[in-house]
Amino acid sequence: MRSSDSIEMHSSWPWKRVRRSGKVVSSLEDFADEWVTKAIYHYRWTYDPDIEKAGKLLPLDRDLKLSDDAHAAASDFIIEDSYRNVLDILHAHLAQGDFLFGDRPGRTDFALYGQLKPLVWWDPTPMAIAVERASRAVNWIERVDDLSWLPVDGDIGWSALDDLEATVRDLLTEAGRTSAPFMLANDEALVSGADVIVCEIEGAEYRQGPFKYQGKCLQWLREAHADLAADDRARVDGVLAGTGCETLFA
Repeated sequence: MRSSDSIEMHSSWPWKRVRRSGKVVSSLEDFADEWVTKAIYHYRWTYDPDIEKAGKLLPLDRDLKLSDDAHAAASDFIIEDSYRNVLDILHAHLAQGDFLFGDRPGRTDFALYGQLKPLVWWDPTPMAIAVERASRAVNWIERVDDLSWLPVDGDIGWSALDDLEATVRDLLTEAGRTSAPFMLANDEALVSGADVIVCEIEGAEYRQGPFKYQGKCLQWLREAHADLAADDRARVDGVLAGTGCETLFA
């Protein structure tokens, strides 16, 4: 990704100034980084056109192949359904504005960009799905790839916590129905020493090996939530209530 000198890629949300809003951003950033990424490896090693392309090109870089055991543990339906839902939500949201939390990109935008770029630009099967059902999302990836067109003025341009678009709540709900139960089951497996995570996501069984790093991600989210002032925490909890994400902090 390229950006002009006027844009700080990693300065996303003014955390110290609006920490309660930053907490919502962190929940969705974690969803993009730790859940949406599963779709990359699923599509790349499930469908013949994707396998053929990856088999020809990736060995020129390094072996990024998902092991047979890891792939067998993934539920095709759950991952593909979630990928389509994320595309649909982004397509609807981008009809209203360029970014999720206002007129400028934040951490969630960059996290989604990073995970979706190979899905909508590189791997044939998820790319075809994206072009068919979420053309705005495909175009958005191209626009975020080079943000030299975007003027940024200080901390101006962020949406207030109480003014978030309904589509942001839709994305939180998608995180709550998929990533949240996985993160909780992963945490339980790490505590118990289990070799396999088993959890239910939308009525289907999801299985995979536990991830220590994702256990740390949950710990960091909980620490940031606990560190909020009581009033701010209550407002964040109000936004998360009913999305499923609130279970991460119960």
